[in-house]
Amino acid sequence: MKLLYLTPNFLNYTASLYQLNTYKYLEKYCQLILWGPGFKDFDQNLSLSEVISRFKLTKNDTICVGHGWLSDLPLNKNNNNQYNSYAWIKKFKVELNLGILEFCKEYDFNEFEGKKIIILNKEYVSLDEKLKFISKNDFDLVLCLNPNYKIYEERIGKKFKFWPNAVDHVQFKKKNEYKYDLCFSGLIKNYNIDQKSHDGNDMRKNIFEKIFYHFKGIKIKKKKDFKNYSIFWNSFTGRRYNDFLIKALKQYNYLNYDDYLQILSNSKTTINTLGPSGLIGPRYFECMLSNSVCLAEESSLYEEIFIENENYISFKKDLSDFNEKLNFATSDSDEIKKIKKNAYNLVFSEHTYEKRAKDLIKWTSEL
Repeated sequence: MKLLYLTPNFLNYTASLYQLNTYKYLEKYCQLILWGPGFKDFDQNLSLSEVISRFKLTKNDTICVGHGWLSDLPLNKNNNNQYNSYAWIKKFKVELNLGILEFCKEYDFNEFEGKKIIILNKEYVSLDEKLKFISKNDFDLVLCLNPNYKIYEERIGKKFKFWPNAVDHVQFKKKNEYKYDLCFSGLIKNYNIDQKSHDGNDMRKNIFEKIFYHFKGIKIKKKKDFKNYSIFWNSFTGRRYNDFLIKALKQYNYLNYDDYLQILSNSKTTINTLGPSGLIGPRYFECMLSNSVCLAEESSLYEEIFIENENYISFKKDLSDFNEKLNFATSDSDEIKKIKKNAYNLVFSEHTYEKRAKDLIKWTSEL
């Protein structure tokens, strides 16, 4: 089977790896054709029917709209100042239109008689427009990273599958030399381009303020309850002035992926919080495969993939039991060893990008 996968080339994109890892493993299980900015011979002027003809696709083949084909910016707004977000695509010398969903080229997917799949990514941006796009183009299957996928399925009456984040398992080593009791690295709060919270989730910020005395995101010292814990905390605020000071004081340093994985491997436990609209981010799977205890905010959204106290430990959203759960998670008890082992085995068998690629091909064959 030929699979035409629409995506920019993410090879040199450093902000996230899930897009690249997805098509990296698809190549193992189908005749994959990558089409988009940055790939050889991509021609923005071609219509979809011309692309279909070029690659001799038939009704027995499949088209998949990948993570990066649709815009991440809110539509119907002045996006003129947001081109820097796509600087890595602009270097491919394509014309971007940030006022449309398919920012590189608008295709009519009804021109294709074969199977059509789309990955619904960043559904917290332009969700209505994306769902209308799926319905209008009559996609056969929607792969959704969000555990709320059934809500979207009911809205438009299309077939959805939960297809969460995962890990590239070959990059992980199980060897641990624990230097830290607790770690967190990343953005302290989720913002959209207007610098407003997506869903009001201040969990990371609240944890930060529980652990540290601080001034506008700048750590002063650990509070009494946490003074005996070794903590790796590497956060930024997403606000230019604050982050300038944080970086100047060397309280935040950019970690490449190898360094980041080493930190996870060196940490007994890792803080995990839900992303915008309840997304279960890659960090959950990464820390589990690093043999670090996943310490996560309580939520029913995990129920389809994780089991509490078997794969992870939860704390209450008001943080009233955070100290107790942290003390348990950093212990060397047999129960903690069992949780780490169960989590590792679960992720290795069910939540790798290779497994995601296999599932995509399997579900395609069943359409």
